[in-house]
Amino acid sequence: MHSRFYNEAIFEVRLHPRTPLLIKAGGEGAAATDPTVPDMSFVRTRRPGGGEVLYIPGSSLRGVLRAHAERLLRSVDGGAACDPLARGGEETRYGLRRACSFDDGVSGDEAYRRACRACRLFGTTGLASRVRVSDFYPDEEPVCDTRYGVAIDRVTGAVAHGPFELEIVTDGSFTG
Repeated sequence: MHSRFYNEAIFEVRLHPRTPLLIKAGGEGAAATDPTVPDMSFVRTRRPGGGEVLYIPGSSLRGVLRAHAERLLRSVDGGAACDPLARGGEETRYGLRRACSFDDGVSGDEAYRRACRACRLFGTTGLASRVRVSDFYPDEEPVCDTRYGVAIDRVTGAVAHGPFELEIVTDGSFTG
């Protein structure tokens, strides 16, 4: 079934954020050791022939595409997309299919046959994705800004954590 190549579509996409954008780097990062770095800084990577550059990870966009596709599939047919947060064997309270997960002994053909439409396209454990999204790199140096915030405890209404800084992109374009 997966041994034949039927079609392929390659898109080059340019993103222009219309509102401030923040895709946080994981962990504490440099903010734990360098007080000049914002608490929540934009994700960066090193490019050949240059220093660190801001980028939008393809996995972040792929997650957005999957969530939107699942919503569309559920609006047409409630069973067309599983609930990825449900544990295996557990039915969800909204009548959605349980999460698609397969034992190690299941063949690829059987896993594909039993998977929901979203998992067939975007993959799951034991089933490879058919959608690939590359990382998006800036065309030019994006315009960044620092914003300040404070976390509020929902129960007490008091400050939960002291002030924090966010590094956001306010202007620029990313291509991937």
